[in-house]
Amino acid sequence: MNLDNATGLILNNKYELLEPIGQGGKSIVYKAQDIETKKILACKILLPELISDEVNLKRFRQEAIAAKRLDHFNISSVSDFGEWQNQPFMIMEFFEGLPLSDLIDNKGKLSVNRALPIFIQIANGCAYAHSRNIIHRDLKPSNIVLINQNEQKEIVKIIDFGIAKIISETTIAGTKLTKTGDIFGSPLYMSPEQCLGKAADHRSDIYSLGALMYEVLTGRPPLEGPTALVTIFKHTKEMPAKFGNIGIDPKSHKVIEDIIFKCLAKDPKHRYQTMEDLEQVCSKLATNLPGQTSKA
Repeated sequence: MNLDNATGLILNNKYELLEPIGQGGKSIVYKAQDIETKKILACKILLPELISDEVNLKRFRQEAIAAKRLDHFNISSVSDFGEWQNQPFMIMEFFEGLPLSDLIDNKGKLSVNRALPIFIQIANGCAYAHSRNIIHRDLKPSNIVLINQNEQKEIVKIIDFGIAKIISETTIAGTKLTKTGDIFGSPLYMSPEQCLGKAADHRSDIYSLGALMYEVLTGRPPLEGPTALVTIFKHTKEMPAKFGNIGIDPKSHKVIEDIIFKCLAKDPKHRYQTMEDLEQVCSKLATNLPGQTSKA
């Protein structure tokens, strides 16, 4: 299957590929249409050169299995997955938005009053996934897409469950994709337990979200070294620098700094223990934040 020129192909007599809309290191995404309902969808296809790689193939299928179990407003949904001529694909909801990473690149950092609703939605979506025993394990700005609704409220969509862990699922555990000693994730946002190849639970996502929150508000990752290995070491041994000026009153500054540094505790027992707890403290701060600045 030539994915560089797949426009017009019909997969399993159900989905027509309309145009390519994005490509990463392991997959390409096409805008597609359900032939019967005419609904516009997104079709994510594993790159042909990776089909023979058992680990990449299993991770692609695992993403589909994990995401298909989730039905939440803030999580990109998967409605179907299968194969066409031995080519694995999954069908996802189609939406147009801006990755949070691009917004940070453009703005440098976001104002607190703009960032808090984003954090609250991420926490809400993750809390839902955790309640279904699914850990994302790769929360980072590029896996958060922002959609404008009525040009006023930004809607969060959490994407890419490619290295998600499904807890207590024998069929997934049997793939050995999540065995102790494996290191998964993106070094800038990985929890200490991920960096050390230890077993990670939902509190690892809380750490990663804390790293994301830190970057959104300061314009820089909490910990970064000259190489991925040095960055990983820093996450196991060092705490980030204090924020500096983020444009809010001192009391609110201390509250949100304390929130994020609690997320970034090295010991999972010292973090928020649930995403619901994190969502609650962020919501309280958003409600009580005085003198809101203009939207970044």
